[in-house]
Amino acid sequence: MKIVILFFAFFIHYSIQAFNHTLAVDFVHLADIAYCNKTAFENWNCGDDCSHFPKGQILPLYYNIKPTLTGSIGYVMFADVTNKFLVFTFRGTTTSYQLFWEICNEVNVAYTLHQIPDAVVMKYFYNHYLDVREDFKSHFLQFRSQFPDYTVVFTAHSLGAGLLTHAAMDAILSGWVPGNQSIMYTFGSPRVGNLAFAQKLVNSISEIWRITHWKDFAPHVPLCKKEKGVCITGEGQK
Repeated sequence: MKIVILFFAFFIHYSIQAFNHTLAVDFVHLADIAYCNKTAFENWNCGDDCSHFPKGQILPLYYNIKPTLTGSIGYVMFADVTNKFLVFTFRGTTTSYQLFWEICNEVNVAYTLHQIPDAVVMKYFYNHYLDVREDFKSHFLQFRSQFPDYTVVFTAHSLGAGLLTHAAMDAILSGWVPGNQSIMYTFGSPRVGNLAFAQKLVNSISEIWRITHWKDFAPHVPLCKKEKGVCITGEGQK
């Protein structure tokens, strides 16, 4: 699945920083590389996404994409040596069956990984992040140690953005990286958690941009019950 860069997009931002279109285009290409196979990733041969960057700017660091019964789940890591970014991105939905399964698992569950009062999250994204958490943690810390002065960038598309949101929240609340040394750009991200979860995320990362297209249904998944314009979905509800 390829990400189409659409310029008539709706930008939801939670930051005092100005939106950087050039960086957004770079990040959407890096998010798209998560859909490549391992050989193409390691040889930096992912077509237009890889050729978008000048030779030597991006170092592919780590690839961990595993097949599942419905598609695949996993993430990749890069170093942008020009901008001094350490980039983490998760793969998005790859099959229609995987998308169907995501929708079928819209039930919300209590968020217990960190102490966030009243936080509930979509079961599918939460459980799949927990499946890869230990591997993600070990490599996150490894590359943070290797590139200590780099800004950490969290970026992903669709399902990948849902998983990435958990990774970003976990990394900051666990103390693996300070929130003021992190930025987050997502593309077509679904709703990951309720208002309590979202507010904690917004208060934890210095710059967040959730970029969506008005015709894309994914940012409205899962549906939520609204009261005065605010999602109030609770645990066990859809």
